Amino acid sequence: MRGIARARDDFAGSVRYLEKGIAELPDSAAIGNDLAYSLATSSDASIRDPGRAVILARKICENQLNANYLDTLSTALSAAGDIPAAVEALTRAIEQARIANAGDAAIAEMESRLSQLKSTLPKS
Repeated sequence: MRGIARARDDFAGSVRYLEKGIAELPDSAAIGNDLAYSLATSSDASIRDPGRAVILARKICENQLNANYLDTLSTALSAAGDIPAAVEALTRAIEQARIANAGDAAIAEMESRLSQLKSTLPKS
């Protein structure tokens, strides 16, 4: 259903669906990850909530070391303005992707985003 809502450009409907899912299955890493990513990346200010996205993503990453979940944590941290922590999370995501033998294209894409994030850090 989330895919259907997104396909219709009903991002709010997608988030409502994920909110219902996380209320019913609060320990679901998959639902929590999708909700965190949605809250971190929404262009709709009434939906976007990077702070909550960080809380959700951190909870998931405490229990599961997974490249996708660490990637979402990095996205949420970046959206919340914590670039150093976003760099750290994305670096860990890349490490986990390598351990899991993720595809070269996925790793290259994460490395590209890592370079972009690092370029926004203050020069010391």
